[in-house]
Amino acid sequence: MEGVYALWDELDEYPADKTDEALIYLAKGLQTLLKADNVRWLGAVRVLRGTKARQDGLLGWRLRASYNLVPDPPSYQKLIAWWFQRSKEIDADFQIGLATHALVAGAGKF
Repeated sequence: MEGVYALWDELDEYPADKTDEALIYLAKGLQTLLKADNVRWLGAVRVLRGTKARQDGLLGWRLRASYNLVPDPPSYQKLIAWWFQRSKEIDADFQIGLATHALVAGAGKF
């Protein structure tokens, strides 16, 4: 945990006009701490609350921005583009997996 707190404190040194640089620094720091192959950052907004959100596949959250420290290979990008095009013909909740549901359930919490 010391590494996490140190990384957090170092991020505090970035001025508000250097958010892109801070994001890259954070991603590289997490990659090192976790010995990860990649780090993905997602920014979401809540568009539904209450009963409507509970009935929604993404609990009212929608993706608005994303960043990959290591970009996906073109073949994977092509596959994902194909899937999202195809999924427009299927129930909108079809592509939402259990991992996504678990992550969304904790969205907006520290």
